[in-house]
Amino acid sequence: MPTQFKSIYTKFGEVLMKDWFTKAERTRIIGMQIAAFGAAGVPLLNHCADVIVEKLTDENTPEADRHMIRRGAVGWFVNDYLDMDAAISGRVAVAGDLVTEVTNLFSSDVPAIKTAVGASFTTGDRAIDFFNNVFMAGRIAWEADDLDQATTSAVATLLGQAVASVPTSSRRMMEGVLPTCSTTR
Repeated sequence: MPTQFKSIYTKFGEVLMKDWFTKAERTRIIGMQIAAFGAAGVPLLNHCADVIVEKLTDENTPEADRHMIRRGAVGWFVNDYLDMDAAISGRVAVAGDLVTEVTNLFSSDVPAIKTAVGASFTTGDRAIDFFNNVFMAGRIAWEADDLDQATTSAVATLLGQAVASVPTSSRRMMEGVLPTCSTTR
């Protein structure tokens, strides 16, 4: 289940590598990816987009044409025609972000298990938040010289947040009602 959204990448690669399509059909598939999403939408090619733009253009090439090569028709439409600053091409293209995801798996500050598992790690994330709040409350109570009203209130607040942060409904309510109580990462 954790890699269910990544399976389309492997299916796309498998389809292109096997003999299911003729060479002409494969060329059309890749050509449509490039036309729609530019260099940003093709696996591995997206990391060479600047080099490709440099090779295909000169100093007289308008910036809009450079964007078209880099982002394709979809990127041009969203970025230039609709005038929205959004990195759309690499996000919606098949496997456009595959190399980035693999790189993040090994080099980001996020634990590798969380990156590898993706959206399926939400339950684990909530459990970690719960135990962090419980341990923090215990630490405050343990290190306090005197359990006065302020300390007791802080401990009770942390324990309440720990319990309320597990179900989505109470977590969203806390975020809406108490803006200083953001439980999302």
